Amino acid sequence: MLSRSPIYGSSHQVRAIVALASTSVAVALLGAPVAASAQGRPQRMATATVRVPQVEALPETTQTQVKGGISITLAPVPFQVARAPGCSYGFVTGFLSNLVVPREVSPSTHQHVEETRYDAFTVTPENLSFLLTIRNQMNRVFRGAGAVVQFNVGGRVQGIDQSQYANLLATLIPPQGQTEIRLGGPTIDALTSGTSQAILGVFLSDIVVGIDNAGNIVARNNFEWFFNVQSNTVSETVPSTTRRVWIPNREAITIMEATPGGGARMLPRVKPTCLPGGVQG
Repeated sequence: MLSRSPIYGSSHQVRAIVALASTSVAVALLGAPVAASAQGRPQRMATATVRVPQVEALPETTQTQVKGGISITLAPVPFQVARAPGCSYGFVTGFLSNLVVPREVSPSTHQHVEETRYDAFTVTPENLSFLLTIRNQMNRVFRGAGAVVQFNVGGRVQGIDQSQYANLLATLIPPQGQTEIRLGGPTIDALTSGTSQAILGVFLSDIVVGIDNAGNIVARNNFEWFFNVQSNTVSETVPSTTRRVWIPNREAITIMEATPGGGARMLPRVKPTCLPGGVQG
């Protein structure tokens, strides 16, 4: 959320605020302006905030599981926090919004907005990821073809594209061999949306665990792991600069789509994005 400072003037100037930044990033302007930036824009301090998921196995979950002739270990890949430029936008409304219009734009094709730039946080990877270690203790080649992967977050099945576990389906492991596979899962938004804590279930179904001497599959089994997902908040005060620009209507639609009903809310984007088509004025 972006909270306005009294120094911005009367309430008719801004109607909707949206940040094009990383997942759950919030920016709040604080206090009076500080020194101007190199571009001459008014500079203020802001609070950049991001929610970072932390995934830990539940005590009752065995991370390495052995069924038949197959041993599988599942370990979550930690999320990392980095910095990247971020922007938030508020529509300038009222009679004064169109009083001075640059020659390059028209009120019929552009919208007048106030743009705030700041040093935002990003979280990587964009999706939940696991490192899957498979050990083949059989005397025949293990094939991952036919396996099915499912994720359950807070009691709801999260649909993922088969490409997220294509490496598993294509896996061939020789007898007594092992391999490591990167397994992709739900997005960060699915893990942190609406709650700071949830139970995550990971299910591998129809894994081949038995092959006879003739090479026929004689046994398949299912593997499951459960994790606690805790959303931790990281905050830091950073400089921000504000300017008024005119943006094309197509970019204004991006803002309005992110604020249904005119309410202020953050765009669910992992990589911060600033609208490219701004004309200062």
